[in-house]
Amino acid sequence: MKKHMVFLWLLIAYFFICGLTVSAQEDTDNNWIYNLNYDYDSGKTIIENLDWKNADIISANVYVPKSIDGYEVKSLSNLFYKKISDKVQSIKIDADISILPVDAFKDRKNLMSVKLPDTITVIESGTFDNCQSLVTIDMPNRLSSLGMYAFRNCIKLRNIKIPVGVQSILGYTFENCKSLTAVDLSSVTNIEDAAFAGCESLTEITFPVTVRTINDYAFADCIKLKKVTTNEDIIVGKSFLRCAPDLVIYGKTGGNMEMYCKANSIKFISNGLKKFKVQFFNEYDLVGTQFVEYGKNATPPVIKKNGYISVWGNEVNDIENDCSIYVKWVNTFIYGNYRYKINQGKGNEVTLVGAVNTKISKVIIPDQVQYNNTNFLVIRIKNKVFKNNEYIKTLKIGNNVKQIDWEAFYMCKKLSSIKFGNNIESISKSAFEGCINIKSLKFPKSLKSVGDNAFAGNKRLKAVYLNDNLFAVGNYTFRDCTALEKVTTGKKLKAIYPGAFLNCKKLKSITIPSYVYIISDKAFKNCKSLKKILIKTKRLDKVGVDALKNINTQALITVPKNKLKAYKELFKYKGQRASVRIRH
Repeated sequence: MKKHMVFLWLLIAYFFICGLTVSAQEDTDNNWIYNLNYDYDSGKTIIENLDWKNADIISANVYVPKSIDGYEVKSLSNLFYKKISDKVQSIKIDADISILPVDAFKDRKNLMSVKLPDTITVIESGTFDNCQSLVTIDMPNRLSSLGMYAFRNCIKLRNIKIPVGVQSILGYTFENCKSLTAVDLSSVTNIEDAAFAGCESLTEITFPVTVRTINDYAFADCIKLKKVTTNEDIIVGKSFLRCAPDLVIYGKTGGNMEMYCKANSIKFISNGLKKFKVQFFNEYDLVGTQFVEYGKNATPPVIKKNGYISVWGNEVNDIENDCSIYVKWVNTFIYGNYRYKINQGKGNEVTLVGAVNTKISKVIIPDQVQYNNTNFLVIRIKNKVFKNNEYIKTLKIGNNVKQIDWEAFYMCKKLSSIKFGNNIESISKSAFEGCINIKSLKFPKSLKSVGDNAFAGNKRLKAVYLNDNLFAVGNYTFRDCTALEKVTTGKKLKAIYPGAFLNCKKLKSITIPSYVYIISDKAFKNCKSLKKILIKTKRLDKVGVDALKNINTQALITVPKNKLKAYKELFKYKGQRASVRIRH
């Protein structure tokens, strides 16, 4: 009896240490096969690699439940997508999955409607390519990466709203979406080659202040496009070829857009923005002065009587250049050195929206603050709040902060030390871009997504430790980190996106962990010291253009033994020299 008990306890200990992985034969309605895995973070058993048990049961209306037999569904197998026929008409996914893989629903020409969970953060390249009947799709709110060709040839797609987490519209993403009439670009910064080429129903587009570059042919052959409005000086290529003959572009005088219009005989009109000095008050206390723009297409904050700030005194139309007007912040308060905004409908939660004294070297963001005898959790840092700050040297982020918005610490050149809180989930695009004195980064276990260019241009960064829950390295996340030598990759990493380590010329080695299925375009381009690439994954099915261009000529790529032949073929013509070896 004692021997049996000892054996039983040893068996339990083995499963606890190694992780419980049980392959289920079928669920209660005989539709599915899947793996049951114990998730140590949540303390729950979850379903992974969900697949159809029998492809014959797949109907025209596909539904994936949030849970099966009480177990939450967290991932779908690659075969799941391949088994869905081109006769499918609707897809609804309630499961909390995070990624739609490459070509997941490509060529499903009868697919008309798609309902996705908000947990999806990545839509890979070609996901809905050539879904010619797709009319509308609501993008997941947490989406941070949208792949090339994702909606190409969706000829009935009518409108699209890009979530705030997506920074780049990659090449050909919406090419030939001939019915597309409205595009909300939210906080996009880059629009790459032919992204909206052939969108014949677009008549007007306004670029937000975040847009910096519009690449060649981005809106080529948009034959009805008559009006383009820009708020900032945007770098353009051959972006608007063969648009409507009476196209008019509104922009800032003397900038790149005006030069482009002159060179291509396109009518250009200055949008006539003016700047005014505005003093911001909290009740009767002056909290800051800044210049803001006023005009039809002014850069936020726009002075509006009934906007999120309200005017005291002068009406906007009566203001003359350089006069001071007084405005009152709505739903905000000051605690310590920082201003916070109460998040409506979110209980006792606030967002840090500004600083009273910006000339400080240490920024400490508290776990919570108090206002009117009520405690509020600080859960977010607003976009651009410390942008271009010339004084900050150290940053400590409170344990309740979940999100750092785009460009929050952009170009804080003296910032050298960051201590993240324990609950950070998302670091948005360009949040720490150009922070040239940061030398090391260690992400907390809670972090799930890092936006495009988040740490780009951190030229003294030497070491990066990616946590186990981070599923992807975003577009150009560590671009131009020219001193980066060491990268420790997390166990659950699944994707390395375009330009993730572009120009990291001192990076010597990299391990591609077991779940990675894509290494995208230019991922390691110009990593001239990269000599050792250890590939543990057996799931890799795509390596992008120039992914390994200009890596060390004597580099060794080590792959799993049973994948040697397949991976030799997969890595062909990815930019590396012929002297680069691949072996098991």
